[in-house]
Amino acid sequence: MFVRCDLRRFGSWPELRERAGLPAVGRRGMRRIYSKEDVREAFQRAVAEVGPRITLSEFTEHSGICHTTVKRHVGGWNALRALEGLEPNRKGQPRVEAETIRTAFRAAIEEHGKSLTLTAFCEMTGFSEAVILRRCGGWRALRESESVPENKPQWPVIPDERIREEYARIQKMLKRKPTFRELGLLSKYGEDTFRKRLALFKWQRIFRTVVEQKMAERRAELAAEAAAGRGV
Repeated sequence: MFVRCDLRRFGSWPELRERAGLPAVGRRGMRRIYSKEDVREAFQRAVAEVGPRITLSEFTEHSGICHTTVKRHVGGWNALRALEGLEPNRKGQPRVEAETIRTAFRAAIEEHGKSLTLTAFCEMTGFSEAVILRRCGGWRALRESESVPENKPQWPVIPDERIREEYARIQKMLKRKPTFRELGLLSKYGEDTFRKRLALFKWQRIFRTVVEQKMAERRAELAAEAAAGRGV
């Protein structure tokens, strides 16, 4: 594994490469042109020094050959590894098995609790979302396989009165009935919030209207029956 050193001890990066016996890399427009054999030979030297788990960044730093040159001559990093008889790797890391992810997940849940998020898990373990998806079927599937319920965020319920006040404020500002998009842009509440709540308010008004109409009809019927009784 390479570590960054203090270049002041060697004067400059070109001087350090020269002392290490590596070819010089010219400035932009004067870059050395590498052949396919140059790439393969540089890879072989790098593997001999770093080991078979060498990463693309380590190879680039060791040889001065950029990833575009590798891709142009051999088709890519993993193609170069295969050409030299090495197994493809992903960013130089060994293959992560599903059981490894599950073991790390159980340890993380034990330490941080069931409210652990995917982002936090990836940060603490180094696993990417893509790896979790390929090996375990995704974050939800991983939680289900370990009998850990999904951690759905609990959003605070916005009172109806606040929604109505916000709608009235924007309507007054625009001096007309706002669109849902304008509500989402001009309000601290989202567009979907207004769509759902205003639709709910609409149905509530319809329901109240129907109920009030039925109650009025019933009161009229009772009044009529009472009047008929008095007439008898």
